[in-house]
Amino acid sequence: MHLADAKAKKLKSLLQVAASRRKGQQVRIPFVQAAVFLSKPGLRVELSEHHLHGIFGPEPAPGHEPGLLPTITSQLQRPPQDERQRITKEMFGGAARPPRRRGHRP
Repeated sequence: MHLADAKAKKLKSLLQVAASRRKGQQVRIPFVQAAVFLSKPGLRVELSEHHLHGIFGPEPAPGHEPGLLPTITSQLQRPPQDERQRITKEMFGGAARPPRRRGHRP
């Protein structure tokens, strides 16, 4: 999770740089939360509950029971805890796209 947190901070930094180059109104970049997605269905996770914060699993297959991890969809569809953190079209408007970097993987 430490690596995911570092990547989230780096992403926010890259977005801030891109936003600062944008002409016009200044853009405030919201908090970027780290998340780890374990994509393999049925993966056995033996972490204690307090180590599972920010770790998500896939949607259950039709007819199967959900796993122990919350689904990534539940995280992506959750409304922001603070309206100041909501991402809007006006915030980026397509003008400030994250910079592409060689060797950078999501």
